Formats: sequence, C-alpha cells, structure tokens
Amino acid sequence: MRDEAQIIEDYQSGMSTYGVAKKHGCSDNTVVNILKRNGIQRRTQQEAGQLRWGHIENLNEAQVVSEYLSGMSTYEVSKKHGCSDNTVVSILKRNGIKIRTRQEASQLYFGHIEPLNKAQIIEDYQSGMSTIQVGKKHGCANKTVNRLLKQNGIKIRTRQEACQLRYGHIEVLNEAQIIEDYQSGMTATAVGEKHGCRDNTVFVILKRNGISSRTKKEGMLLHYGHIETLNEVQIIEEYLSGLSALQVGKKHGCSDATVVRILKQNDIPRRTRQEANLLRYNHLGILDEDLLRRFKNKKTTT
Repeated sequence: MRDEAQIIEDYQSGMSTYGVAKKHGCSDNTVVNILKRNGIQRRTQQEAGQLRWGHIENLNEAQVVSEYLSGMSTYEVSKKHGCSDNTVVSILKRNGIKIRTRQEASQLYFGHIEPLNKAQIIEDYQSGMSTIQVGKKHGCANKTVNRLLKQNGIKIRTRQEACQLRYGHIEVLNEAQIIEDYQSGMTATAVGEKHGCRDNTVFVILKRNGISSRTKKEGMLLHYGHIETLNEVQIIEEYLSGLSALQVGKKHGCSDATVVRILKQNDIPRRTRQEANLLRYNHLGILDEDLLRRFKNKKTTT
C-alpha cells in the first residue's frame, strides 16, 4: 500500500509529480490522482517553472519584451524568467510584438541578417555539400535550400546518389556482391551501409533476383547466434520470476511481442504498468509462485 501522506509531503516539499512518482515506483498520473483525492491543489505551470528556476517574483512583461527585441530567443527569455517559451510568446502577442520568422531567427542565430546568397548556395550544393550542410552554413533550413534549388532548375540528388557521395564512391551497385553479403549472414542494414545505399534498396535487389529475405524470427535468431525452437516454459518462468518481456526476448533471441504472444497463448496475465513500475524500482521483487505452479500443472496434464 502506498504511503499517500508521504507522497503529499514530498510534493509539497517542492518535488515534481514526476520526481515523486519515480521515488515511489508509480506513474505521475497516480501522484496527480492522489493529490486530487486529498484536495491538494497542484502548482500551475508558472509556479512550477518559478520553483524550478529558484525565484517566485511575477513575470516582468516589459523586461520579457525588451529582452526578446534585443535578440534573445523565446527559449532564452523563458529560461531566464523561469517560464515556458509558450508563455513568452503569449506575452509578446498580448503586447503586439511580432514573432520572428524561422528565417529571421536562423539569420540572427548565425550572426548575419543579409539576404541569402543564392549563387553561393547553389555552388556549395553542386560542390558536394548536403542541403543540411548548406543550410547550416547559410543560416537557413534545408527545406529553404531545397526550395531555392528547385526555383533555379537545379536537380536534387537522389537518395542513392547522396549515399554514394557520402560513402565516397559512385560506382554502380554490385548486385551480385550485395546478394552474396546478405546470404553470408549480414543484415540488410549492414549490407546497405557497406554499399552506400538504404536497406530498402537491398530488399528491392533481393526481390528482383528472386532471393527471399529472412523473416524477423530468422533475423533475430541469426543475430543472437542460435536457431533452436523457443522454450516456452523457460520464457514463462523467466517472465514470472520478474524479467520484463523485453529482457526475456533479448535472452531468447526474439522480440518482446513474441514473448507477449506466448504469454497470451498460455493464459499468463501480463503485469500492469503499476506492477511493472513497482518491480522496476525494487518495491515488488517477488516470484509469482502460485501462477507458475498452476502453469506447470496445466502443461503436465495437457
């Protein structure tokens, strides 16, 4: 049973609902419900921000506006005054202050406000830089670079061309080698990385050459180095002993979804989120002996 009095005391001492939940092994929603049930008023977002940043004075809207107009971002202003950036935006709108566009903010951030040099942007892209790299250099988004290139009739590199440029080679993909690498046991991701293409491109090549790709189970089994049939009894026993579905799956070389399916097929109820949290934070830590015994008896009779 949770100590509601302690939870309330922790919250009123200044801890956040998340911090209290982590301490007591429950969700923050559970903490909120306990506070409501006991008539404890929650802190507002402003109060929480003020508590976090160590001051409780009212926001000075004139100062907020002045600092934003001086060049600070809404995030920087909010951090200084202990509120959210959304609060800063609301104050600016209430005072008729126009919010900077993304381009203006980028230009301010990168220390220049001159118009974008379109010729230089095109030259940088054609020299081999990516749109992200060009955008970072010129203080704009990569989408802005893409739009500028299209407006000037510059063809955007395909993903394959970009991968080949990134990995330092531009030769045509060697399909025979790709197939050989995949069949040797490499994953599609590893093959793609080796040849400078996406894993989807690898799958297309395999399909075009009549090579069936491995199932998820085969891939997991190959990855974990064993191909024996899954031991359902062992999987259930380990889950009931306290391991999570993810931990059990990792141990047996299958996904957590496979573990969950095995539990459902054998009528093993899954732990609730509350139980999982309690177990995770060492407040439970016990083996469900009764449920395990009933499962083994059921297996013996069938």
